[in-house]
Amino acid sequence: MRIIKRSGQNEKFSLNKLRLSVTYASDRSGKPLNKGDLDVVVSEIMQIIGNRDSIKSVHIKMITAGVLYVLGFREISKQYSDFKV
Repeated sequence: MRIIKRSGQNEKFSLNKLRLSVTYASDRSGKPLNKGDLDVVVSEIMQIIGNRDSIKSVHIKMITAGVLYVLGFREISKQYSDFKV
């Protein structure tokens, strides 16, 4: 899958980058996610994203913030939303 950045450039999707960005937001919120919670969040995001050829980075940001919110990680969702992609 390719990620289309705001600048128009694209790059290969990195699951590691997704995990790191969620971890960073959770650390900033003062409520770090444990590995199990992080795995659940990432799994839910990947289920929504599915097997697309490409997706805009802003859509990944919206999906990620939404998943965090729905799963009850509201403060982490806010921190993630406030971060610029």
